[in-house]
Parts: sequence; structure tokens; C-alpha cells
Amino acid sequence: MKAITLRQPYAGLMALGYKTIDTRRVPTTYTGDILIHASKVTDEDAMDKLETFREQNPSFSFDKTVLQSGVLLAKGRLKVCTRQQLINFPHSESTDPYIKTLVDIELIFGTWDNAHYAWCFVDMVRLPHVIPTLGGVGIWDYTGVL
Repeated sequence: MKAITLRQPYAGLMALGYKTIDTRRVPTTYTGDILIHASKVTDEDAMDKLETFREQNPSFSFDKTVLQSGVLLAKGRLKVCTRQQLINFPHSESTDPYIKTLVDIELIFGTWDNAHYAWCFVDMVRLPHVIPTLGGVGIWDYTGVL
């Protein structure tokens, strides 16, 4: 099965469904089922942003068990990859706190410029248990047991 490696906290946010877009400098033509793998490398700046976000948004619920590294965390579907100027956040003016939180997370935890592509994920569910494994660069093949 195809897999993609993300640094933490991006992998954890994706596994919990708070993040649905990964911004990358390279596009992909792949669409379909995909596993989310948490890299052994953590993005410390993003971890600091996550802590600040949690402090400023007390209602934001976050299960820290998804911050493990070197493991498969979730399964979903890569729906589309597109140039970022084609992405908009139709609910950015929403007063619904849940929708507002999702939009805020995408904006805070993404690189939003025309040099990046938006990899859009849907149907994300956490795996029943994490699976330790080495990751890869780009989209790679996981051949182990789920």
C-alpha cells in the first residue's frame, strides 16, 4: 500500500483529521488510498506553534499519543494535488468554532505560496494501533501487515 511520511506534528494533526492538506514543493499524480507515517524527525518550530495554538484555543482537543515518531498512524485517501492558488477556504469566515479551528490549523501548519502544491487528503482514520516502520521520501510502498 502507498504511504507518505510527514514530520510531527503534521502527521498527528492529519491522523486526527485536523489537517487535511499537506503543502509540498513537488506535485504528485497519485490519487488513492494512502498511509500516514510519522517521521523520526520532528519539526520543532511547528511543535512550538502547536503548543501556542493549544494555549490560545482551550477547546482544541488533541490526543498527544499521535505524536509518536517512526510509526504508521492513519489511513486515508489522497484525493487531489493542485497548485495552491486553486485552493480556497470557503468556511474561513465561519462562526462555527470547529470549522474556524480547521481553517486556522491549515493556515498555521502549511506553507501557503505559489511555489507549493496542496496535497488534499480525505477519509482519514487512525489505525487501531501504531505500526513501527521506516519511512521514505515522497510516496513510497509499505509492504508490511496492517
